[in-house]
Amino acid sequence: MTRNIIEIALAVLLLLPMIVSGQSIQGTLPETIAYSVFNNAGLYAAGVPCQTAQSMTLQSLCNLSGSHMAVYTTATATNPFWRSITFLPGVSKDIPINSSMGYILASRNSQQGQMVLTGTPWPETSLTTKLHPGCNLIAFPRGVPTDYRASDFCRLVDRVTIARLIVDRTTGRGRWVAYVPGITGTDFDIEHGKGYLVVSHSWQTVTLPQRSRALSKGTGFAVCVEEQSGVHIQLVSRDGSTATTVGPFSPLDTNPRFDPTGSVIAFSSVAFCGDGAPEDPMGIFLTNAIGDGNNLVRLTGVSASGCDTIRDQAPNFSRDGKIIFAFAGSTFGGPQGIGGMPRDAKVDLRSKFVDNNPQSWATPSNMDDKTLFFISSRPEGDRVCKSSVVESFKPSSPVTMISPTPVTAPGLAVGPDDSVYFTSGRDVIRHFPDGHEVNLTNCPPGHSARSADITQDGSTLTFVRDDTQLWEMSWDGSDQLLVREFNRRVRSASWRP
Repeated sequence: MTRNIIEIALAVLLLLPMIVSGQSIQGTLPETIAYSVFNNAGLYAAGVPCQTAQSMTLQSLCNLSGSHMAVYTTATATNPFWRSITFLPGVSKDIPINSSMGYILASRNSQQGQMVLTGTPWPETSLTTKLHPGCNLIAFPRGVPTDYRASDFCRLVDRVTIARLIVDRTTGRGRWVAYVPGITGTDFDIEHGKGYLVVSHSWQTVTLPQRSRALSKGTGFAVCVEEQSGVHIQLVSRDGSTATTVGPFSPLDTNPRFDPTGSVIAFSSVAFCGDGAPEDPMGIFLTNAIGDGNNLVRLTGVSASGCDTIRDQAPNFSRDGKIIFAFAGSTFGGPQGIGGMPRDAKVDLRSKFVDNNPQSWATPSNMDDKTLFFISSRPEGDRVCKSSVVESFKPSSPVTMISPTPVTAPGLAVGPDDSVYFTSGRDVIRHFPDGHEVNLTNCPPGHSARSADITQDGSTLTFVRDDTQLWEMSWDGSDQLLVREFNRRVRSASWRP
């Protein structure tokens, strides 16, 4: 009998054909979060995962998603029989969005679209909601714990069934798949930003779960910011609440990278020899990562007799921290390339080239002590390449292009699984060891992401979004969140171990 009631309730919302596809980018607390949905023509069960700057209504939700109809469920104490309400943009009376309510959005668009929402998390008071007898369309306004499933929700609430809307991408047909405790074992993950159908036997007050994301192993960030007095390095706290300038040592301190301990920063600077002009000599320096500017050590860029024509940039440590790779060039042309040196030795990088034709802003990233990844200028354009490295830091094999995808901005990172992260167009791309690639950011027109770096454990990336914002995201592109916004352009960002 119970199962028949559930099937009848589910069938009420299956009267229309459904074609759905979606991807949610989950938010975390308490930072600003971003959320995007890709949907074809048809229906999509969604929740609104954050508070936008302007209070959202059903009309604005339909406008953003390109929907010509929205459906939600309701009931009252005086009229306890649940019913579905259809909202028609421009016709029906507009109402505010309910943070814990799910909505079925319908679109006639034949092209795939994208809806992007950015804002702050819903308040904790939004976690308390009421279920009425019958069908309820709900959402989880502050996310859910890691690995939270339909069975977890059913243990939280008395005698309920929860269903999700799924689509066969081949046929385009949608259907509800229910988890019924004790009857069906079709368990599934609960996602932030999705809507779910819950069948309740009575009125119930429910406190919904919320996401509590554990921080990655990164402890902070180093960013390069174009300030009024010059280009300087800032150390940013893990939660983005504070930013401290390192030095400054000159009008142009740039390309900061931490050693594996997080206690030392390698960077390039015109310290002692210039005011930041393009023709000024530049060298590689080390300093402590406290921000007080003490213990400054010059490695390259200035000869014993004073300034010279050396212009070394974009340093990066090997994974064991013993080797520093950098772009070696000259203020007046001549040989240039990527060279390597022991961190405790002052050498001329020009005698240790790995590649002789890299981009001037190439950021080498050492996967291990034998392979070096870098961005190189080639006849077909700028590409990610690699080369084997021997003890002398000279190539033992030809330089190999690993990806045909054009590189359009500085920044290169290599994860512990050998995946390479770089910028192409307006997005951060992940190149897997087997050769396939995934767009991690999917920025809509007018937005951009670049300069990615990854934590030592490979769990989290940081990147620069829209030139002035420091963001982070999980390795697969989920959990995108704003760490800090600057009032000036950010050139690069890197993780502090």
